[in-house]
Amino acid sequence: MTRKLKDNILKAITIIASSISIIVLVLILSFVFIRGAKHINLEIFQTKYWSETGLVVVDSKPQTSVETEEGVYFIEAYGFYIKDSRSLENEKTIEIFDVQDDLIATSIATGIQKDPYPLPNHIYIESIKIVSDEGTKIGGIIYGDDAASLAEKLNEPSNAIELFYKTKGGGIYGSLKATMLLIATSIVIAFPIGVFAAIFFNEIAKDTKINRLFKQLIDLLAGVPSVIFGLMGMVVLYPVVSVFVQSGRSILLGSVTMSVVLLPVIIKTTQEALITIPNDLRYASLSLGASDTQTIFKVLLPSSIPGLLSSLILAISRIMGESAALIFTMGSFVNDNPTLGTGGTSLSVHIWSLLSHENPNIELASSIAIVILVLVLILNLSVHYIGSFFKLGKGNA
Repeated sequence: MTRKLKDNILKAITIIASSISIIVLVLILSFVFIRGAKHINLEIFQTKYWSETGLVVVDSKPQTSVETEEGVYFIEAYGFYIKDSRSLENEKTIEIFDVQDDLIATSIATGIQKDPYPLPNHIYIESIKIVSDEGTKIGGIIYGDDAASLAEKLNEPSNAIELFYKTKGGGIYGSLKATMLLIATSIVIAFPIGVFAAIFFNEIAKDTKINRLFKQLIDLLAGVPSVIFGLMGMVVLYPVVSVFVQSGRSILLGSVTMSVVLLPVIIKTTQEALITIPNDLRYASLSLGASDTQTIFKVLLPSSIPGLLSSLILAISRIMGESAALIFTMGSFVNDNPTLGTGGTSLSVHIWSLLSHENPNIELASSIAIVILVLVLILNLSVHYIGSFFKLGKGNA
């Protein structure tokens, strides 16, 4: 085999391998965006995941007939609109919207004492009983109605309706809030510890067997599966965190656990940033009379800001992509009002929760994946911009 033939074979293998990588990446991103893009709107960030239900009676309040667009039906006897819709869980439903402010609902749910209140806007009809002088009719999504057939029933003369409804659900408000709390708390704990540890090993500690052993242990921790960190969090860290919070699994326990997971990443990245700084800067600072501490904190750290930002973005990306350790420490129940002392789900755990059901919600899981990808992209661009700003500032100086 000639040398030229070998070179061509190796070049062909390289091209094929890179092409396969690009094709697989494009297919994955295309699938996620095609299945999840239709749910990406402001509503998904504001809506809670769990729906609330109500069983109410509403008296007739006839309104003037109005002209509507195709697929939208105005109910003259009550003054609201209905249309066929799909929930964020991708379930077929009938939606009530643009409800008149003076349309009052009185709860008739068993065991619930609630004063009359305005009928909520943007709710889904589960079932409805239409009461008239001629008797009652039933309808709703569970009886096979669509908006057109239900509108026909509702626009016949009636005295009142008994409505069983549920509010919109399937949003990611709670998971997004839990993710932000998790990121903020984990970074506040892990980042200073990791940076100071890197400074110690790179700038202060002598090259002894013990210090080399510690560095090898840090490298070992970077490769430990996250599920082991989750086990460690439940067994070792839980008694410590339980002093501050009453519940078992909590965002605080997840944050402390993730801090341990992030330490090797932050330490190694910060060390690499410090290593790239020329020794001439150290010698120049020391020769001008600065102490070792002043040199570290006034010369080396400012010069390593782009590297510190890189370690920060890697840490945040690791948090956003983590699931195994957080399932053990934070739980997998979607909490719409999470706090540091209660459990919750991060965005990635929310995806796992959606896909672990008997009927996985691919569309909503894909939407959350898009949110994670966009957040990571924004963080990367922000770090790149800030790093370029500091590099430009050093260049001008």
